[in-house]
Amino acid sequence: MNWKRYYIGINHVTNGLFIGTGDLKKDGTIKYTNKSDDRTFEIVNAVGRMMRIKLNKNKNKPYFGYDLPNCGKLVLIKPGYDFFVKRKPKDGITQPITDF
Repeated sequence: MNWKRYYIGINHVTNGLFIGTGDLKKDGTIKYTNKSDDRTFEIVNAVGRMMRIKLNKNKNKPYFGYDLPNCGKLVLIKPGYDFFVKRKPKDGITQPITDF
């Protein structure tokens, strides 16, 4: 089984996620040869469980996340904690996430 041929894609009609096989072109697009039906729930659940496992390894931090370039921040916060979001200041200095 060649795992390099399996990709997760977005169905732009339904905005759902699917798993498909295909070939990655030189321009970064994927030409799919086969697609599954909507697997959004399974994919998001798997990502959440993986983030929770990484979060549980560091017991001092109540959150775990990724900074995704050109997309945003993906953060998982432990139950029992709260958070707030505020606009980044214009001077470019990023304030760290505050633990409550």
